[in-house]
Amino acid sequence: MQFRKVPATPALTGDNFYDAWLEQRGLSFADAAIVTVARKSAEGRIATFDGAFRGMDGITVLP
Repeated sequence: MQFRKVPATPALTGDNFYDAWLEQRGLSFADAAIVTVARKSAEGRIATFDGAFRGMDGITVLP
């Protein structure tokens, strides 16, 4: 079995927490946090089956 290193998931702390709180606009806080962290650290990319993220500004849903 082979393994590869995967970068750590950024934490929701400090400014990210505040930005997620402002981002809520109809999203749950958890979804707003995901959007905030994705925009700041993953070039807006999210791997999900949740259709709520599709069509959001600055977010690319990966297949």
